[in-house]
Parts: sequence; structure tokens; C-alpha cells
Amino acid sequence: MTDPRERRSLRRWLGDVVGHTYRERGLLGLLARGPRFVRDDLLGERLRWWLLVHPLRGRLLDRGTLRSRASEAERLWDGAQQEPVTVEAPTGTEVPKPLAETTGTYDPERPFVAEVEDARVLGERGIGLVDDEVVLETTNASRMYLYFALENLYDAIEAGRSTRDAYRSYRAVVHGASSLELPDSIDGTPPETAAIMLPHWRSYYHWVIEYLPRLRMLERYETETGRRPTLLVPPEPKPWIRETLRLCGWGPDDCTEWIWPEARIERLVVPSHRNQFVSPHDSHFGDDFNPAPEDARWVAERMRSNVDGLDPGEGNLDAGAFSSRVYVSRRDTGTRRVADEAAVLDALEPLGFESYALSELSIPDQIRLFAHADAVVGPHGAGLVNLIHCEDAAVFEFFPDDHVQPYYFSLARQLGFEYDCAVYPSRDDETVVDPEDLRERVAAFLDRSGLIERS
Repeated sequence: MTDPRERRSLRRWLGDVVGHTYRERGLLGLLARGPRFVRDDLLGERLRWWLLVHPLRGRLLDRGTLRSRASEAERLWDGAQQEPVTVEAPTGTEVPKPLAETTGTYDPERPFVAEVEDARVLGERGIGLVDDEVVLETTNASRMYLYFALENLYDAIEAGRSTRDAYRSYRAVVHGASSLELPDSIDGTPPETAAIMLPHWRSYYHWVIEYLPRLRMLERYETETGRRPTLLVPPEPKPWIRETLRLCGWGPDDCTEWIWPEARIERLVVPSHRNQFVSPHDSHFGDDFNPAPEDARWVAERMRSNVDGLDPGEGNLDAGAFSSRVYVSRRDTGTRRVADEAAVLDALEPLGFESYALSELSIPDQIRLFAHADAVVGPHGAGLVNLIHCEDAAVFEFFPDDHVQPYYFSLARQLGFEYDCAVYPSRDDETVVDPEDLRERVAAFLDRSGLIERS
């Protein structure tokens, strides 16, 4: 597989984009898109990338260099080597190409945690620098996410300035020749020992699969040093951030909201990041997909162990109140809803499925729901990350034809679950499901999975 930290060459990127556009739209469509592509993609986005990242050339501290330097300074602690992960295509069915392309065997990198002294943490996204070098691990170990963080930093600097002045100030800030101004409203001192937990994607999936596993190595650091790092979390974090941290054993006293444009951290604790990102076809960044089911299982076991000990009032229902056949609804979301979902539920009801909108359940109840499930059906969406809490399950996912993504296919197969899927037309940001077709597909899938006799 391509090294996820390497940026695609311009020639390869152009070839991918031109080839995809030609296949999708034909020669006329390719020619029609040409002027917009040159203006927006080639000159606009490419130039912006160069202007923001180029000032940091030669100053990117990648994973290998961080590991080497921390080891030499005796500030590196390794986790256990994880076993290779094989994602297999399901038998008896054919999955769409974006899913099939993620099959194969992956060798998860051995996790580690490093400590760096006198670090500078910069911008809303928390870019970590040490000796004026960017610690890429603090930007998801990825040049792509570094670019996103630098965009955010530049936009904050640009406010109220001309483009020339803004870029001059930006270069001075990233070179360490100037500091970001602290608003008068900010009060308080950053913690001496801290770890960055500032996700780029405000998605429950990325938080659970990429960020919560960091806690495993932070606990290793605490065991080795006796110091418990303070977690730097987003200002006014979403309730599920605080709740999942609490269920993993990190309470409010262990967290500080990141409110500083810039700060010095005496000891920055940097756990390795487990990326789970597949680039779109027209991206000039390579895929950054490094699955590790042991991390997901650790998060699930930690959360479930604390759910079992919760007071009854902290969960609305006990496990016996849930159906073992779960339909995950998106009626509580603003995007990719299912058109005429009532008809879909009517079709699935004879197979024993009940509908649940996960935002209407507490996190403990979501854990109880999936722990009790033997079959899960639903549209592609972040709620399916709760599959990590299933003991064993048959998973049927369906997609709109303009948003076929491999994340839950890969997760289900990593965890050893049976999997099947369907693709339906998209209309006005809704998935137009054929209820009878879905019922037939799910019934056949349950039969192959050995569950139909309980329907």
C-alpha cells in the first residue's frame, strides 16, 4: 500500500482526476469541466497548499523521526505489537468497488507514546511544534490534516487584514518570529503536562476510532512516569466527547478546553495516531487507512465495563428493552436521510427489526443496544461505529449512490462480522430505497448468516 504520509505526485493526481472524469462524464464532460478544474483545483487549491505548507519545508517531524528522537532522549514508550489485520470480501455477495478496494491484509504500526519538552501548540487545531519543527503526529500524522490545520490558522490571521499583510504575518507566526495575540477575555494557564485531543472531523466515528484509542497509550505514559496528562479538548465540547471520555475513565478534572490561540506546554505527550481515512478519487493526498481492531476492542471493553457500573438513572433502558434486530435510523440527522422511511420500516418489521434514532439514546443505552444486537441494518452513517460494542452481528448497510464509503464494511469485517450491502439512488440528499428489494436482500442475508430461523 502507498505510504499514507506521502503526498501524491502532481502527475499521478492529474491522471487520476482526468481519468475519473472521462469515465464518468465522457469526452464532452471532461472538456466542459476543464476551465473550472484549472481555476479552482489546479491553480486555486494547489497554489493555496503550496503557499501554506512551503514555509514549513524541511521542518516536518514525521512519525519515524519522532520515535527515533524520543527513544534517544529516553522519552518513548512502546505499546504491544498488533497482529496483521485481514479485511476479506464477504462470501456469496459482491460489494461495490470502493469497498472491494480496501480488502487485503494490513500491518498496523506498533503504537507508542512520546514526550517532548517545551512544545509550542499553535492555532485552533492545536498544531504541535518542538524546536520549530511541526510534530506531524499532532495533526493526525498526516500532511493532509496539517494542511487543513494551516488553512484554519491562516483564516484566523487573515481576518481584518489585506492578503499581503495576512500572509506576511502567517509566515512570521509559523517561523516562530511572531506570536498570535491573546484576547483579553482569555484567563487561565495551560497545563504543564498535556496531550492534544482536538479532532479535525467533528464526527462520532473519527472520535471513537481514531481519538479514543490514544487514551490507551496515555495510560501507558501515566504508568511509566506517574504523570497523568491533561487532555486538551475543543471549547464547549459536544456532550458525546465528554461522555465517551468519562466512560473510558477520563473525567472532567482530566480535561481542559483549548481556548488559547497559542501556548507553551512544558511536557507535550504525543501518542501515535491511528488514521482511518480514505481519500476521494480527486484528492492529491494518498489514502490514510491503517485499521487496528485491537484498538477498537480496547475502547469497547473500557466503555462497556464502566456502563455496567452506572447507576440506573444514567441509562434510560436496560438491555432487555431493546430488540436484537436493530434498524439504525437517520431521521434525527439533516443529511442523507431515507426517503419514505416508514415504508422501509414496514418492510423490515416482519423480520423482527425495530428502529432506533441514536441521538435519542444516551451513550450507555447505545452501548447496551448494540451489545444486545445480533443483526444491524441501516444507512451509512456515524452511528454504525457502535458496531464495536456488538458481541457478534450480521451487518447490512445501504448507501446512496453518490456516497459509497468503506468504513463500516472494513470495521465489520475486522471484527469478524457477516456483512452485506446495497446501493440505492440519491435524490435531493435522500436515499431512495426500494422497500421490497431491501426486505428481500436482508432476508436472504439473514438466511446466509444463520439467523432466518429466528425471524
